[in-house]
Amino acid sequence: MARRSDDPTKMVGTDVPSVYVAPADQAPYKQIDWSWPYTTHPQGIPFKHGLISYAANLRAFGRGDAYGRWTSWRVAWRNIGNGSRIAQITDGTSNTLAVIEKPRVTGDANLSYRDWALIGNVPPQQDGCNTWATTDIPETGLAVFGYTCNNPNTTSDDIYGQWWLNDCRFGNGPESFHPPQRRLHPTQQNFYTIYSFNGSQAVQAVMCDGSVRSISTSISIPAWSAAVTADGGEGNLSLD
Repeated sequence: MARRSDDPTKMVGTDVPSVYVAPADQAPYKQIDWSWPYTTHPQGIPFKHGLISYAANLRAFGRGDAYGRWTSWRVAWRNIGNGSRIAQITDGTSNTLAVIEKPRVTGDANLSYRDWALIGNVPPQQDGCNTWATTDIPETGLAVFGYTCNNPNTTSDDIYGQWWLNDCRFGNGPESFHPPQRRLHPTQQNFYTIYSFNGSQAVQAVMCDGSVRSISTSISIPAWSAAVTADGGEGNLSLD
């Protein structure tokens, strides 16, 4: 009997488990070209890397850096968001988000990955995609959330939030995060925002206790923020 060989054209993240793709996620493409200077396809063409429809809450699965900073680039290049335990979710597992729906592709760019950079972004907004089983990629290719802030004292950041801040504290109150938004036209989308799928005014989420919740895009900032943090002490605010 002939021995089946591994496919040399594939890498670990090429094939995506079907459960990682939401039925309502009508992405313009399902894979991106992928190449490093030290990984070359046998025929000299890029590998393919698959995309997924879900993003993990880095605030539930890890800690910030030594100074409590959660900026997006530190998530990608400093490995913050790793190493948490259930016992550290002091807000309660039923009150803390674990995973949420997030479209595989955000924006209208035809993206690819090459030499530690995500190529093809089209200004003015930041396009991105959700890769899995990966490393050494900018945050705009990582399927995580929990660092995009929303200042409750102003409406100026209600469309796109603020993803460049060290933390999401505004004054002496609890941290304040940018909640999911209704889906915009691809040319207006920004990767740092979670959008509902076409025709939907809600996103599906898995809580840390394994329960599934439907979260409206009209959710209040305090309620969403309380569900993002694992140890914020905000109390049990309704996600409905």
